[in-house]
Amino acid sequence: MKKRTAALLIMAFMILSACNRPQMNNEEYSMQSIYNGTWVDRVKVKEEGNFLIVNFPEDGGQLAELTLGLKSKDRKILKEHKTKTTIRGNGDGPFTIEVPALEKPVEGTISLRGDEIVVSISGLNEKQEKELGLHNGTRLYSKVEYELK
Repeated sequence: MKKRTAALLIMAFMILSACNRPQMNNEEYSMQSIYNGTWVDRVKVKEEGNFLIVNFPEDGGQLAELTLGLKSKDRKILKEHKTKTTIRGNGDGPFTIEVPALEKPVEGTISLRGDEIVVSISGLNEKQEKELGLHNGTRLYSKVEYELK
């Protein structure tokens, strides 16, 4: 009986504390507010490494403009490629990057995961990675508060 009463009290406390939380506006949960900005390779935040700039031009829209490339450690863009994707309901969006020097476009997927973004690119060899400033494989990106120059 004591265990049941304690469990009911804990449940009531949890319900009441959830009701007292401040409500957030829809714009605080929008794709723009969460994902627009500069993201960098989580391992190389302060070093030369890959970056991603995300821009959802419409609030509530699923179309995202992406800029992917390589940045220096002093935050300068060394190489960049622009593309677009449509984010599906699961938070993933396929993209292609047209590069005249390559026989076929670079293909990739962006996966939006709250406070991180996962970018997967396939089909590049080591030489192409260096020339294009892109990575082959999967990388984890973290949002940063600075803009690239």
